[in-house]
Amino acid sequence: MGGQNVEVIHANVVLRYLVDDGDQATRAGLLLQAADQEEKTLLLPDLALADIVWVLETVYKTPRPEIRDAVSVLLSVRGLKFSAGKALVADALALYAEKNIDWSDAFIAAQMTALKLRTIYSFDKDFDRIPGIQRIEPMF
Repeated sequence: MGGQNVEVIHANVVLRYLVDDGDQATRAGLLLQAADQEEKTLLLPDLALADIVWVLETVYKTPRPEIRDAVSVLLSVRGLKFSAGKALVADALALYAEKNIDWSDAFIAAQMTALKLRTIYSFDKDFDRIPGIQRIEPMF
């Protein structure tokens, strides 16, 4: 994906668009529209996506299904790339909304599934709700 034609989009630009924040939302929308028409190729880093989910959840008190739906709209933007890939992000969104687990846990679980990893050392019981993943508490 590297190259001179790929530009990074920051979480604050995407958030302005998603929360429809006045003039900045309009400008962010035009940038995303250019990406959708493949006039631009934008990269949304994993940490920026985590920031978007966190801000929507904690600052705007957006319910998880609405966050899933909002980010899913971004997945349909043709020229918007995700560091982890769109399929992994879609899987993480489903776990996040349907299993009611933290975004970071959903993202880790989706990565584990993609990499065919089944076991995680964690004290977090959220992983117990995810089929195919075995959580082990460290016993050393």
